[in-house]
Amino acid sequence: MKHFILLFSILILFSCTERKEVYETEIKTYVISHKETRNVLKGSDAYYIYFQTPTSTECAYVSEGTYNKYEVGDTISVLIKYWEKPKKK
Repeated sequence: MKHFILLFSILILFSCTERKEVYETEIKTYVISHKETRNVLKGSDAYYIYFQTPTSTECAYVSEGTYNKYEVGDTISVLIKYWEKPKKK
C-alpha cells in the first residue's frame, strides 16, 4: 500500500505543469528562405520552413499542408508569442 501511495504521489508531482502566461504578442513579416523535409521515425517526414528578416532567421515545424502551400520567396506573417519576460541585465 505504501508503494502505491508513493507511486501515486510521484505521478501527481510530475504531472503538474506550470502554466505559462503569454505576456506579449506581435505579428512579424518574414520571407521564406528555405524549405526542408526530414525523415523521422519509421519513414514518416517532418516538414520545416525557414523564414527570415534582414536581422534574423527562424525555423518552424509545420504541417504538410502548410509546407505545400508556401514556396521559397513568399512573404508570410507570423504571430509571435512571448511566454517569458526577458531577464534584466
